[in-house]
Amino acid sequence: MTVLLLGANHDTAAVAVRECLAIPEERIADTLRFLAPSTGELIAISTCNRTEFYAASTESERALRQFIYRHSDLDEGTLDHALYRLEGRDAVRHLLRVSCGLDSMIVGEPQILGQVRDALQLAQQAGSAGPVITALFQAALNAGKTARAVTGISRGALSVSQSAVDLAAHRLGSFEDRTAVVIGAGETGAIVAHNLRARGIGQLIIANRTLERARHLADDLHGEAITLDELPGAIARADLVVAATGAPDEIVRVETVTAGGAVSASNPRLMIDIAVPRDIALASPTYRASASATLTTFRNSFREISAIGETQPAKSSPISRNARTRSSAGSPDTVPGGRSGIFTTMPNGSASTR
Repeated sequence: MTVLLLGANHDTAAVAVRECLAIPEERIADTLRFLAPSTGELIAISTCNRTEFYAASTESERALRQFIYRHSDLDEGTLDHALYRLEGRDAVRHLLRVSCGLDSMIVGEPQILGQVRDALQLAQQAGSAGPVITALFQAALNAGKTARAVTGISRGALSVSQSAVDLAAHRLGSFEDRTAVVIGAGETGAIVAHNLRARGIGQLIIANRTLERARHLADDLHGEAITLDELPGAIARADLVVAATGAPDEIVRVETVTAGGAVSASNPRLMIDIAVPRDIALASPTYRASASATLTTFRNSFREISAIGETQPAKSSPISRNARTRSSAGSPDTVPGGRSGIFTTMPNGSASTR
């Protein structure tokens, strides 16, 4: 049997493409159960920066491609530019790089190892993790742990959530008298909220679809819990909004901001969207400049913050080498759809991208 990898990540696919490929965590097990009769052994990794399928046989490729085309609802030309296909040793090397943090947007970031572990557990729950794929993922998890234990790859490395807070601190200065709204009380939102509290945020508001989950996080951090219906009023009070949900649709739209009277030329809001699919959609004539801000801007800001903090992670030992080949056509820096990653909001067409 030959291991097959079919997927796309932040290097090969624009945000708008990745959000079409993303599979919500609560649907991954059902997706694996649906596909397994046609693919055999199968594991899926779906995060904000990648969607990848690992199968124990190359004969599964046709079924996987058919599913990806139907699930994403994208044309084949767009997908062909975004997808990479690896098999055998190349697929194994790629997974080792992913697990070690070498293939992450932020090299060495800590969350990916847990995401690889979660992917294996979901496949085991779905009954699609056979002996070949299970052994592969266990080896990748061991490699990831070893890389972090014996090299400096994670030294100074930040997750996307932590980097978002660093970016906000750079833009806003002291958090002491600031109010922040974190949209989403899941793992990513919780990391953002904990980092904001640790950095001395004045007032912290947790917004979530279910109030109970928002309260659970807010109580731990001495914050305020609200539902998504209360967002307009909360944004009107906030200096910073960080969106980090797993929702399939946008949460913050133009009407969300204008309903609370949040926007004024003298009192802009810094809004950071780290969700995939994206949570914030403010593209309109009123916010015309925000349409050009992309996650690439976010990535450039990470480098800027890293330079300010002088935290450069050391290189990993050569546990694995990048053997992936992919098309250079269809730059991931171009994000159709007009939804932005980082921006300040101001009225009358004066939105300022960052």
